Amino acid sequence: MLEIVGSDPGIDVIVYQHHVEFCTLFGGEEFNKGLSDALIDAASNIDKPVFVIVPLYYSYDVWYKTIQCLNQAGIPVFATLELGAKALLHMVEYYTKGGTKLA
Repeated sequence: MLEIVGSDPGIDVIVYQHHVEFCTLFGGEEFNKGLSDALIDAASNIDKPVFVIVPLYYSYDVWYKTIQCLNQAGIPVFATLELGAKALLHMVEYYTKGGTKLA
């Protein structure tokens, strides 16, 4: 799905919200890990920045492992949509002032 969205020329950046709590509640920790791995694989095949929002509810240990996994793959992760939006704003400001393009 992310590859389809990423191939759209009208989309410049992808913001994905990953709910660790729902993944572990309905599919277990293995399901969460599989979804995280699929996200990493998809993001590596997209020529656009991918931001991931991973809100914290109750499963701190699984949440922290998920964030570490995504960060190690080079994917920026934020705990709230507000923090992700601020980072995106700073990225846009940087590039509009002549910064080097990411992709």
